[in-house]
Amino acid sequence: MYDDEKDPNQTRNLVDADGFAQVTQETDNLLQSQLKRIGDDFRPGADYLAEWGYQIGAHGSVPYGPSATNVQAPHRRASEPHRRASEPQGAVPDKKNSP
Repeated sequence: MYDDEKDPNQTRNLVDADGFAQVTQETDNLLQSQLKRIGDDFRPGADYLAEWGYQIGAHGSVPYGPSATNVQAPHRRASEPHRRASEPQGAVPDKKNSP
């Protein structure tokens, strides 16, 4: 959390600074409310990598770019339709408007 007017380069994170506890709590409550609304349990990244079957490179992340030996995409369960990012988890896409 930054004060963009006083610190436009965002060099001082205010999340734990004196006087910002209430704003931090309100912001966290809003985030948790929105995540619950859309059905996102906001798990650690490693959980998603394992669930989707990504292979991790020696550098600790998913290899990509010209040096990558294969292109990786999430391995979805057959029962899980592709959904747009704007759709809540578990939503069934509108077939007439699907890409």
